[in-house]
Amino acid sequence: MTNENFSQTAKSAECVLKLSAKYFVEKKALSGSIVVININSYASTTQSLLLQTINGGMKYSVMVKDSTFPHANATHFPEKAKNYLLILEDKSELTRNILQVHQLPSWNPLAKAVVYYQLRTGEVGENVAMDFINELRTYKLLKSIVLIHDAFEDEVISYSWRPYTDTNCGGECDSVYVLDTCKDGNFVEGEQLRNIIPIDMKGCPLIVHAIVAEPYVMSPSRKISKYADIYEFDMGGEINLIKTIAEFTNMSLYIFMSEKEENWGTINRNGTATGAYALLRNDSIDLMIGNIEVTRRLRKWFHPTTSYTQDEMTWCVPRAKQAATWDNLLIIFQWPTWIAINYEVTTFSEGVRRAAFDRNFAVVSSRRQAEYQDQNLGKGTSYIYCFPESDNLYKYSVVLLARKWFPILDRFNSIIRSVTENGLIEKWNRELFIHRSNVESVGTILPMSIQHLLGAFAFILIMYVLSTLIFISELFLGYINRRKLIVKAIYPFQK
Repeated sequence: MTNENFSQTAKSAECVLKLSAKYFVEKKALSGSIVVININSYASTTQSLLLQTINGGMKYSVMVKDSTFPHANATHFPEKAKNYLLILEDKSELTRNILQVHQLPSWNPLAKAVVYYQLRTGEVGENVAMDFINELRTYKLLKSIVLIHDAFEDEVISYSWRPYTDTNCGGECDSVYVLDTCKDGNFVEGEQLRNIIPIDMKGCPLIVHAIVAEPYVMSPSRKISKYADIYEFDMGGEINLIKTIAEFTNMSLYIFMSEKEENWGTINRNGTATGAYALLRNDSIDLMIGNIEVTRRLRKWFHPTTSYTQDEMTWCVPRAKQAATWDNLLIIFQWPTWIAINYEVTTFSEGVRRAAFDRNFAVVSSRRQAEYQDQNLGKGTSYIYCFPESDNLYKYSVVLLARKWFPILDRFNSIIRSVTENGLIEKWNRELFIHRSNVESVGTILPMSIQHLLGAFAFILIMYVLSTLIFISELFLGYINRRKLIVKAIYPFQK
């Protein structure tokens, strides 16, 4: 390398250092920043100089890799990366570098990714930048910045893009804008780096799969598409919540629902899934709603929102019911009253219905779902009894479930926290349970009739008959005893 080329490389390295410091997220002295440098089998003066400049100029957590070889055990670096710097000598190296960092415990597609590349003869900076951004996008890296070194002009130009615009909703990059131009260590600022998630999402779709779980998600009012399972939902706490989110972000809300009741599906250890989980797993939908309790396995394969309320898992059993006719006294002696309760695996809603009407079924259910269905089924009469809070199986946080690395999740969480702090969640719950406080104490009022007293009259009649029979028996026994005494008096010597 000539002195002129060395000086040019040193200047570009200084530009990379300054531009990275400007764009990278400042977190604990950049402890979450990972620099991945592809070191080829031949000595690279450019890469060596860049590495020396970076190490000497900023406190990065540097991870030097040769992407042609698998990395060693990296469990000692578990912190999620906040930034990536990928230094390329050939355009084909980008995919290898991404695949390597993708396997690290620190992998984080929500981090900023800065790519450095020196143009070759015939290449156009904007076109190369768009190619790199689209390659990063396939791995869900949307916060991307490309530093293009033009050796002929001896300058470094930084490009970025807007994933969400009037004409683009996270699709492929078809245009870029210039952030800065750096030459001889001096900056010429272009446009400001914009947030990839704008305040106004310009009507971009929000695809939600709903599981009916009253009162969180009430049954839909109608189907609005002939070609897909898209429904219109009017009521439910989580329906209100996602409508609020869609309104604040200006997104077009589409709510899907399976024709199969409570079609959650399953999620296996290896990530394979069925039902609604499969749709979320393959990114066919953005969110899944319906009283979701986040578990360790769900957290591994999906990203839950912040919790907006709590619910409880508890036992619910048929409530003791007074018979309305003459058998209300005798029925307690019948053997079916004392048989064991059946335990079966079923849906929440079906379990509550069976407990309410079959009278021989117990169910483990969400307290809020059970109480709402009891209120709805009884229309004033409470049919089931749920164990008190002190006897809960456990309490859990209720969340909405987003697809893995959903880029708008942080924005949604901010809205959810605001809605919760302003008391809207509590208000929606009160509206759905407006009559619940009267159910326990009032119930259905039935007028007193002779039918309600027949049991007591029957009991009195039975007691009269028994006492009369006992009295007659006593008279008969007394008569027999007197006859024996008379006979003995007349015939004293007769045996």
